[in-house]
Amino acid sequence: MAKDKVACQYCGKEYTAQGVSSHERACSENPVNMTAKAEVKTENPKDDIRLGYGDVSDKPLRMQVAIAQKRQRQLADYYKGQDKVVVQISPMYKPYFGNSMEISLNGIPIYVPCDNKRYEIPKSYAMEVNGRIRRVDAQINRESRMSDVRKNFDGQMLGSLDLIKRV
Repeated sequence: MAKDKVACQYCGKEYTAQGVSSHERACSENPVNMTAKAEVKTENPKDDIRLGYGDVSDKPLRMQVAIAQKRQRQLADYYKGQDKVVVQISPMYKPYFGNSMEISLNGIPIYVPCDNKRYEIPKSYAMEVNGRIRRVDAQINRESRMSDVRKNFDGQMLGSLDLIKRV
């Protein structure tokens, strides 16, 4: 029992009468599919360098190392090209950060001295410096609030202290 073959209207390959319709929808010569592929290629701009190169675990180790080094150089150039922001770290923070604060973003480290001098650093690093300083300030404030024994003494009513402030 031979089945009748029908040719695809786009590529000309022959299929059974039942299979030709599903092939035509997926045929690479179909103009609908061609525009969809072209749109995908044009709509995807170059990925942001900070997102990386995806999974390279299936590649040889040498190539993985080369890709990682290339990515690190590109990231360094990306951070060098960012707007610069002036930061200043007081020597008061030396017990928390040491003589200099190390900030590492995506494997690219910089060191900002805690010497009360002004330094221009990329914006991404400056946001991290300011965030760390805010967290240390909050910790110092909590310690000073808790160490004030006179205010922390529970008077007549148990639980009348406001040790935790609402935000």
